[in-house]
Order: sequence, then C-alpha cells, then structure tokens
Amino acid sequence: MKNFLFSFLLLFTFQRTLEAQHQIGIETGPSFSNMNIQGDADLLGTPQTFTGVRTGLSYQYNLNHLFSIQSGLYYNMTGFKIIRGIDIDLFNIPVPANVRAVTRLHFLELPLLLRAEFGNDQVTAFIHAGPQISYAMDGDLLLRTRLLVDFNLGNYDINMSNSNFRQYEMGGVVGAGLNAKLNDRFYFKAGVDYMHGLTDLTKEPVINLSTTRYSVNTNIGLSYRF
Repeated sequence: MKNFLFSFLLLFTFQRTLEAQHQIGIETGPSFSNMNIQGDADLLGTPQTFTGVRTGLSYQYNLNHLFSIQSGLYYNMTGFKIIRGIDIDLFNIPVPANVRAVTRLHFLELPLLLRAEFGNDQVTAFIHAGPQISYAMDGDLLLRTRLLVDFNLGNYDINMSNSNFRQYEMGGVVGAGLNAKLNDRFYFKAGVDYMHGLTDLTKEPVINLSTTRYSVNTNIGLSYRF
C-alpha cells in the first residue's frame, strides 16, 4: 500500500512538472515618469512628466491555468522635467523666456509578480502585482533655454555611484493587459503597468530633500511558450 501511494505521488508530481509551461518574450513601449520631491522642493520647482522608453526580456512560469509567476529584466529610461519661466526686457519690450532642466535616469529593473489570467484559449485578460528591485546605472541633466529661439546650455553627467545617491531601489508594481494566442507557441501581449518607488534616491547631506520616482509603463510584446 505504501509503495502504491509513493508511486502515485511520484506520478502525480511528474505529471505536474510536464504540465508546467515556461514563456519567454520581448517587450517594449513608452514610459511616462516623474519624481515625487519632498523637503526643500521649492529650490527645484514643480517637476513635470518625462517621456522615456522601457524595453527588455520577460519570463513567465505557469503554475496552473489561472496563476503564474512573472519576471524579467528591463531597461527603463525615466526622469522628470523642471521649467522655470523668466521675463526679460529687450529694448523695453517684455520678452517671455524659460529655462528647462531635463533629468534622465537609466535604470535596470527586475520585477517579481504574481499574475492571474482570465479568458479563453485565444484571448485572455490578466492582472499582476508584486515587488520590484531596480538599479540606477547612470543619469544625465540636459539644460535648455528659450529666448525667441531654443538654446542648448549643455549636457551634464550625473554620477549615480557617488555618495549623494542610492543606486538600489525597492518598489511595487501593479498592472493589467491582454494576451492573444497567435499559434501553439507564440503569443502577442499588450499591457500597462504602474510602478511606485519606495526608496529615497538621494542622500544629500546639505539640504532637506527626499526623492522617489514613479512611472506608468506601456508595452507591447511577443512571447514564446515551451
């Protein structure tokens, strides 16, 4: 009897392993990000949304017909813009001008999400949520001014590895989308995610400043199931 139960359990486990399916793919799309700045934020001004790009490789392990574990490795160019307006008198004529500072931050992102999927064999809708760890590789600051015409004031590198920044970031992700079956192996995906960072990216000792980033990431992709 014990041998029978052991054999049945072994066969059941082996069958479940065979049923488990993996899915790898590539995704890309625009990202819309900004920075939540607290403390002496008046020194910087009000940040505005920056449009970047997010692209990378996805991986999905199907637990059963409903739930799966989703991960991947993505590059995400996020950032924010600050625009300050100034008025200049030119030959006693008021001329509006502004200075625009665009901060771009280049991140590698590694999410770990629980995904639930609903639908039929051809088209499914999904939702997913979970934590994400990110690494800030580099950054740059682009300065522009507009006085009748646009002027480039220069590009400046932001060294994210110095002591004023935190390169590792913890965050949370929620999202939803659609998955369409192209054939027995290939699937097309379209979705949108919201990411909110939980780590203060600055370690500035002089001024009282706290910065956390957030972004809305849209994506389309193609995946292969095996």
